[in-house]
Amino acid sequence: MINTKPTPRHIESIKKYKKLFEKWDMWDFAYFDGSEYNFLVQYFAPIKGISGYLILNYAGDVVPLSQAKQPFWHFVNFNTLISQAISDILPQMKKTMTPFEERVRLLKQYQQTFRELFPIESASVDRIIFETEKTLENPKILNDIYYTLSDYQEQIQKELGYFDLNLLNKVNETSIRYPALMYTYSMRERSLNKDYETVVNVIDQAGGNIPYKARKIIKNFLRAARASNKDALEKSMRQFEWDDEGNRVYIDESRLEESLLGKFRDEGLKYFQKKMVKKLRNP
Repeated sequence: MINTKPTPRHIESIKKYKKLFEKWDMWDFAYFDGSEYNFLVQYFAPIKGISGYLILNYAGDVVPLSQAKQPFWHFVNFNTLISQAISDILPQMKKTMTPFEERVRLLKQYQQTFRELFPIESASVDRIIFETEKTLENPKILNDIYYTLSDYQEQIQKELGYFDLNLLNKVNETSIRYPALMYTYSMRERSLNKDYETVVNVIDQAGGNIPYKARKIIKNFLRAARASNKDALEKSMRQFEWDDEGNRVYIDESRLEESLLGKFRDEGLKYFQKKMVKKLRNP
């Protein structure tokens, strides 16, 4: 574990570039480029919040701007990956899977009835069951992503005191599994819309072969799924299918994680160059 606390030399350099009334914070981990440990300092203005950044080397000296941009990008990239992934994953982990479980339970209960009464439409029931069972695996995958990222974060901040490109790549590879999972889920749900409609339209023709209460519950589940797909799902799909400038983006599903990683990395780099670099105070 390297020393990550600011030394007198660090503090001297930090104060040299601090503006009046600003506060500062040096992150408690470094970026190691193979030969030098680089530290990131944030400056905070009283009203507008983060007002600037500074990159220092291990000795506490301010590095030239030309040498500061690369570690600064890696710091921003790492922090964005960890904070966004964890803040997005936690709410998903807390979501109840009961509607999906009940949907599968009821459709399985009457799956054979559908096959006997509706030989053609029963294919929709089969697809809904098959695809929903895939969705029911999501909590386990989310749990694995979340705790793997947490382990990397602990290793970097509590054990090593720094990250390098190797660790950053591992964080990238792990964090991209989350949007890939959400993309796959969204595409799965989108593909089921017609099946939901088909089952809702024919189920009442089953009459007493499927009790009224069961028919009502199944219809409610499937209608709720269609309504959610129409609003929330299509809205969330925009982050995958469009870029920040409103252009349609091609996602290669045969290499999904790599394709999404490239999209988000390109967008992040554009934002970094446009909004972040100008806040870097290295001379």
